[in-house]
Order: sequence, then structure tokens, then C-alpha cells
Amino acid sequence: MCSLISFKNGHLLTKNNIILKPGKQAIVTCDINYAPVHTTTTCQTNRSWSPQPSCIEVTCNVPILSEGQYYLNQNVVASGTMLRFQSVITPSCGSGYLPIPDTQRTCQVDGQWSGQSPRCTQITCDTEDVRHSAIQHYPTLGIGETADVSYNASLFNLKNGSLQVQCTTERKLMWIHQPYFGITIYIIKYELTVSKKTCVMNSYILVYFK
Repeated sequence: MCSLISFKNGHLLTKNNIILKPGKQAIVTCDINYAPVHTTTTCQTNRSWSPQPSCIEVTCNVPILSEGQYYLNQNVVASGTMLRFQSVITPSCGSGYLPIPDTQRTCQVDGQWSGQSPRCTQITCDTEDVRHSAIQHYPTLGIGETADVSYNASLFNLKNGSLQVQCTTERKLMWIHQPYFGITIYIIKYELTVSKKTCVMNSYILVYFK
């Protein structure tokens, strides 16, 4: 029979904590921040355990995140810092960037971080989102960046506002000062009789839109 033992930074567990016969297994349990070298051990005929139960301290090296940093419990943690087993870090990027993927990472028993290594990717706006006009030479804009807008002056008349747009944190293009355009969309022709003379008049309707 093998007695359940305690050892440095850990102890053995069985169902109902009963003493085991040779050939039976016990679970190796470790203190917080430690992990078992072997998860189970077997009772031997000489009343010893094999493999010898033991626990080792587990640490993970905080990786480098270009254009960003990691947080531990809402505090910035520098790259190269050694964190203990089951520590959880969260990636964060600088202004105008997002971590992809943005999932948290956990220090595992093998000393590696769970999940994929994130990359800080610039948040951009698609310049094709501007109505009735076009942005030249800027296929995308980063957060906070601005660009001048061109439009078809033969069809549209700028009445007021500004022809500049800015990329917002919601990844949308917004006018810095909302412009208003005008366009003549149709002509009404009618006759007017004055003192037995008929005059043909043209009336132009001007429609404004954003």
C-alpha cells in the first residue's frame, strides 16, 4: 500500500484520499504558480511512487509587441518580464492601431503563451465612401488623417462647407465641415401671355444635397 505524500510545492490526490494498492495511480497536484513534471504517479510494490512526483515553477517571457504593449491586471508589463504560470496578459496597441487577434494570452505549463502572437494593424478608412466626389491619391486613410476631396465641377456647385474629410476611430470618413452641393435637375417650360404677346419662360430648379 502507498500512502499519499506531500512534497515541495505539491502533494498527491486520490478519490476520497484513500491509500492505494500497487498499480494504482494518484494525481500530482501543485501549489499556485507551479506545475507537475508528471500529472500522475503509480504506486509500486515497494510502497514508493513512480515516477517520482515533483512540481516546478513555471514562468513565461512577455513577448515584444511592435507598435503596442501588453497589460497584466490593467498595468503595463514590459517585454522580457518573466510572469508566473497561468498569468493572463492582454495586448494593446497605440493610437490608430488594433491588435489582431485581440484575445488574451495565458502562461501555459510548457512556459509558452496560449493563442497566436498578435500584430498591431493600422485602422484605416476606405476613401470610396465619399459620396458625389472622389479622393485622389489616397486609397486609404489612417485614424485622424485628412484628405482633400475633388468633385465634378461641371455637374455640382459647392455652396458652402469644406472639401476635406477625416478618418474617425469608427473607421468612417466624416466631413470636417459638411459641404452642400447644388445641381440643376430639370427645366420647366411654360408660356406667359402679356398684352396679347406670348413669352416662353424657363424655370430652373436647384436642388441641394449632402
